[in-house]
Amino acid sequence: MPITRLGLVNPESNTDTVLATFEYPHLVSVIAANKSITATPLTKVSIWVAPANSVIQSQYAYIGFNINLSLGQSFETFRFAVNSGDTLYVRSTVSTVSFSCSGIIQGDAGQPENLIQTLTNKTIFGTDNTLYLDQGTTFERPAGAGVGYVRFNTETDNLEVKTSTGWQIVSAS
Repeated sequence: MPITRLGLVNPESNTDTVLATFEYPHLVSVIAANKSITATPLTKVSIWVAPANSVIQSQYAYIGFNINLSLGQSFETFRFAVNSGDTLYVRSTVSTVSFSCSGIIQGDAGQPENLIQTLTNKTIFGTDNTLYLDQGTTFERPAGAGVGYVRFNTETDNLEVKTSTGWQIVSAS
């Protein structure tokens, strides 16, 4: 599964700012970079998750709280899980901090469409999945294909399956 950037923000100072919201569970990390040109005032950053349906601050999960971020420095948090409906917030004491969030989606339900995957010993499920079979001429049959391998023969316009006795055409009846 590809790592994707899920949010990028350069917030105003002392402002709780949404970095990312999540429709699907993810494993994420946050990078904070101090782009100040002076060492004063002192730069402190906070990063937290407001779980879905949370309404008070005591329900938040703080990833970092008032972390000192020196002039020209950056850091990346450890990777942490977020769930569907969670919101990721950031805050800085100065307006010269840049935050980005990157992560990996957890689970097939949130995968983007047209994701090309090579499947080995996998189960395909869902309502909108499309499975494309290997295709080619008789000469292009894979030598290492095991029993049960199904492909479309473009030379004969037939589905064929590898059996213990060789390649067999799949009949419609």
